[in-house]
Amino acid sequence: MKNNRRVIEVVLIGIILVSLTMGIRRTIDYKKDKNVGIEVKKFESIMKRGNKKIGVDGYVFELVKYVYDAKLDRGHAIIYAKKTGKIISMKKKKGGVFDDRFKLVINGKSDMEISEKFNGYYGYVSFNDTDNKKIIGINDLKSKKVYYFDLSPMKLSKKYKLDDGKVYVSPLGIALYKKEEIEKESSKYAIEPAKPKQELKAPDSNGDNKFKLIFNSKKEITGTLKLSREKKHKKTVTKVYQKNFNEIVKIKDLRQIKINGKPVM
Repeated sequence: MKNNRRVIEVVLIGIILVSLTMGIRRTIDYKKDKNVGIEVKKFESIMKRGNKKIGVDGYVFELVKYVYDAKLDRGHAIIYAKKTGKIISMKKKKGGVFDDRFKLVINGKSDMEISEKFNGYYGYVSFNDTDNKKIIGINDLKSKKVYYFDLSPMKLSKKYKLDDGKVYVSPLGIALYKKEEIEKESSKYAIEPAKPKQELKAPDSNGDNKFKLIFNSKKEITGTLKLSREKKHKKTVTKVYQKNFNEIVKIKDLRQIKINGKPVM
């Protein structure tokens, strides 16, 4: 009896060790992939763990980690897909379709890298210009149901007020919000109202704005804020001009912001 008990204990310990090893391996393995790993390393330090798994007929889709700034409407996420006891297939050309049944849905502009690991896949997703509510989900092509992950916005941006708008600076990028009046179509006899003066006139004919970030470390980042999106109201329209960073920017070290040559802080 003692020998049998000893054998059972050894087997149980072995199972636990194997499970722990596989768990650790699964957690860190995406970092070793050439495509997924390089991108993840850029933003992983500010990512937080996801809080939801989607399970359907033995398939499991997990939001492993993500970062999402709603002010810039931009984020990055790591998705894991697997099926218990079965190797699933994935068709990248179809935009991330698993076993011809499930499709990765991203509502907005996105870039995606997917890497095969064990009996599943890791997917690195970079996204922006979303609908801010339902961003990343799994579409069950069989039942026609779409299951969405919960990507709660993170407080990453610092806000700075301007005479004619607001500037949000985040580790992920910079965005300029401008509210403008909607011009009504004038008739032949109508008198056009004088246009309000804009304190920050765009130097480019296409409405782009130049920016410069100056840091305490003497590092500088310059670029052009391109029109990203706009939201119409009854009499006004809010236009968002934006520039996304390719790596994390330490905004705690930010000393000065300039928009079109004018300091705003």
